[in-house]
Amino acid sequence: MTGYIEPDLLLRHDFDNVSSPVWLVSAPGAVGKSTLAKELCARSGAVYLDLAEAATVAGNYITGGLYKNGLLDDWALGKTTVLVDALDEARLRVTQSSYKDFVEDVYNISRSRGVPVILFGRVGIIEETWLFLEELGLSCPIIDIQHFDHEKSKQFVMSSLLTMKGEKYRGLERLLESSYSVFESSADELLRGLESTSGHDGARFSGYAPVLESIATMLAGVSNPVLRHFMWIWPDRAGGPPDCRSGRSSR
Repeated sequence: MTGYIEPDLLLRHDFDNVSSPVWLVSAPGAVGKSTLAKELCARSGAVYLDLAEAATVAGNYITGGLYKNGLLDDWALGKTTVLVDALDEARLRVTQSSYKDFVEDVYNISRSRGVPVILFGRVGIIEETWLFLEELGLSCPIIDIQHFDHEKSKQFVMSSLLTMKGEKYRGLERLLESSYSVFESSADELLRGLESTSGHDGARFSGYAPVLESIATMLAGVSNPVLRHFMWIWPDRAGGPPDCRSGRSSR
């Protein structure tokens, strides 16, 4: 994917058996699980399975899918694997028994493989899935997707700006070419302001993808290329809403 910014990944303490044939990737909503899964598939040629769009899951779901798509031979030779996204959405549509049957199918078809099957979901369903696999005798690693740090947050904002197209953002490409560093410094200042005013969770909040997309959208709407005149007035610790003012002269 063009402009993809890789998040940091953290192997959870005491859930670190990377020799397991099944890996679990966890994150809160809108942190980038699906984007990461698609990027890994694009780079590796693995099969991306989105359970949000798929039929109801149950036993033999993965096995049957490999057969129907003519992938069993490649699977047996270790030439491909499956990255399964949206476990939480699939779990909502089925009983616990059906979901356990699905997990058991993942377990059965992944055994003795050198290339792991990777399952993506929110924190709760990943931990539930880990327990089901542990009951089957498989200790799986859990990898947590981290919020972007300051530098990657800035990269994300700038990457988002570079992909904004259409009539709404007409002229943005030209402005970025002539004033890229000004946009970048403005993004940096906005992020630092968020980090300093959001309390203990400031870094997490400012590293949250939807927040970063909002910052990019706001910067894209500033028509004056001299963005250093754009100032965000942050409240003091006592509170009070932030105010926004511009050094631009009115027309």
